[in-house]
Amino acid sequence: MQAVEATIDRLVGGVVEQLERDAGSLRGVENYFFLALVGRRVNRYAKLERILVTSLGSRSREFFTPFFLHVEKVPKPFDFTGLLKRSMEAYTVKAVLSDQAFNSTMQNRVAEAANAHANPVVLTVQGDYFPPRDLGRAKWLCAHDSWRLVTGERDAYRRVRDAIFRVCSRYRSRVYTILNALDEAPPIKR
Repeated sequence: MQAVEATIDRLVGGVVEQLERDAGSLRGVENYFFLALVGRRVNRYAKLERILVTSLGSRSREFFTPFFLHVEKVPKPFDFTGLLKRSMEAYTVKAVLSDQAFNSTMQNRVAEAANAHANPVVLTVQGDYFPPRDLGRAKWLCAHDSWRLVTGERDAYRRVRDAIFRVCSRYRSRVYTILNALDEAPPIKR
């Protein structure tokens, strides 16, 4: 679990450092309806969530690679192939941040590409429970089952969630400092 915590720290820390360098990415207004309905600060929270989802989603594979040996990149839509350390079984992995971030177009691409790979699986970093889903020959596992598969531990996902909150709490004051500075800055003229 130390590898997971280190990955969370590296990825979230990178996003926070990016925001500290370019806080303006939280400033611009993209959706006036949302801004008018919920206000400027909540709009910034929504943008922060989109930035996190995009950044972490593009690097979801990094949460799972520490559990595999002989990791090699494979053509998209899959991320890597490797031997699961705990069972020495070969897998071809597509990693997704959550079921909400895995759209039907990508699911179809995975289903089509699954025939070309040995033991294809879609692993999910976070989210609610759902029963395993078949995407062609690929098996899509919810976060609970994904973490159980890679660690062999029944309560692994709970431990991952705890690690996410523990690590992210270290960055919370820095994020609030960015948001507070934006609240004090004069608005952008359009």
